[in-house]
Amino acid sequence: MVRAAFFDIDGTLISHETGGVPESTRLALEKIRKKGVRVFACTGRHILELKALPLNGVTFDGYVTLTGQICLDGQENLIYEVPIEKADTERMLDIFRKCGTPVVIVEKDRMYINYVNSHVRRVQKAISSPVPDVGTHSGNPVYQFVIYARKEEALKITEDLKDCVITSWNPEAVDVTSKKAGKAEGIRRMMETYGIRKALEHFGML
Repeated sequence: MVRAAFFDIDGTLISHETGGVPESTRLALEKIRKKGVRVFACTGRHILELKALPLNGVTFDGYVTLTGQICLDGQENLIYEVPIEKADTERMLDIFRKCGTPVVIVEKDRMYINYVNSHVRRVQKAISSPVPDVGTHSGNPVYQFVIYARKEEALKITEDLKDCVITSWNPEAVDVTSKKAGKAEGIRRMMETYGIRKALEHFGML
């Protein structure tokens, strides 16, 4: 028996061409919920971004966000978190402060960018999201950096990072996250929290 379903957001639940969740998809999610299946978001997005997206009334029982770096229950209480290691954070903060490339810092409750150009506006428009506010680092742990650059350039920028992975999600933007987490680990933690043990055993995740 299926007890949980995990859905990516961009290009899966939401079409950025039509601007929202198709009604047929929303009704399908309601249908499986009535059968006792828990519905989870599993995305590279931050919870703040999800709230700003046209989700057409779709709600979730929990959230695997930032590619598994932060996991929240249905009331947005923290279940699991993996911030980027201090040394890698400092390397990226140096790049952020130099403002040579647009970079977003993603904290638990806040997202902000060093500066905005046409490149940033174009990428954000493609994912139906507003441009982040310009800000400075607060000193809080960082869970993700977003670099607005082509992957080849981003790889050069991040070549000294020891404990991070680079994920391209747009031809002109990449995510930088801790390699100690990921969607698979986030899903495992979520299923543990909700007591879905048999599924964990089936997929060899225990």
